[in-house]
Amino acid sequence: TAENMTHPPSQRDFSADYNETNEDGTEVVPSSGGNPTDIYPEWSWDHVRTYVSIRHANRFCKTQIRALAAQDIVMLEKYNGPKTYGSTEEGTLQAAKRIKAVNPNVKILAYLNAMVHYSGKSYAANKSWKDEWAMIDPKNKSEFKWRERHQCYDHRNLEFREWWIQRALNMVAHDEIDGVFIDGIVKTDKRFLPVKNHGKAYLATANELRERLPPGKILIGNGLRANTSNKNGYLEHLEYRKFVSVVAYVPLFSCLPRFFL
Repeated sequence: TAENMTHPPSQRDFSADYNETNEDGTEVVPSSGGNPTDIYPEWSWDHVRTYVSIRHANRFCKTQIRALAAQDIVMLEKYNGPKTYGSTEEGTLQAAKRIKAVNPNVKILAYLNAMVHYSGKSYAANKSWKDEWAMIDPKNKSEFKWRERHQCYDHRNLEFREWWIQRALNMVAHDEIDGVFIDGIVKTDKRFLPVKNHGKAYLATANELRERLPPGKILIGNGLRANTSNKNGYLEHLEYRKFVSVVAYVPLFSCLPRFFL
C-alpha cells in the first residue's frame, strides 16, 4: 500500500531532481528522457531489480512518488486515485505522469483484471458496462460471482470482449503508460466455473489485445500458479511466452517479466 512507501530505496535517490510543488492535483508534465523503443527496463547487476505493485485511493505524496520513481517497474493497481481524480483511470495516469517527471526510465503498467469486475464509480469505464455481460450459471440462471460479491467476466461475449480490450488500449494510448498488467489469468479456467473451457475464450480475447497493442507497449500478467489445469497457464500471449515450458510448473505466485528469466 502507499502508506508503506515512505522512503525510497538507497540504491537510487531522485530527491534532488524532484521539484514538484503542485499539491493541489494539477497536472505535471514529465521530463524528457529514456528511449521509447526500449520497452524493458535497463538491465544491470549493480543492484537488485525492483518491481512494485501499489494502490492508493488518494493522491500520492511527494515522498511516495520519490520512492516509486526509484523502482524499475511500477504497476499501478486497481483503485488508484479515484477519490482525488474522480476515476481510477485518471488517478493511474496522473500518478504515472508524476513518477515519470522524476525518473522517465521507470516502466509504468496499468492494471486490468482478466475475470473479476470491480463495479462502482471508481472506474470511468464502468459507465458503459452492461450487466448482461456477466457470466451466468446455466443451472440456476443466476450470476456467478467471485467471493459472492464481484461479477465475473464472460469472454465468449464479443461485445464485452471489445469493451475489455478498449480499456487497455485507452490506457496505453498515453505515453506515460508503458504497458498493461493482466491480473487473475488463472481464474479464466477454474474448474468450478459454470462455463467450461472458458480459458480458451479468454485466450482469444488476450491474443486480440496483443495484436492491437501499439508497438513498444508491454503486455504482462499474473499467471504462474501450480494449480491451473492448463499446462502453460494460458501464458502464451504474454511477453515471456517463449519461456513458458521452463517456468509453467514453478509453484509460485509470480509475475516475472522476460528480463528476469
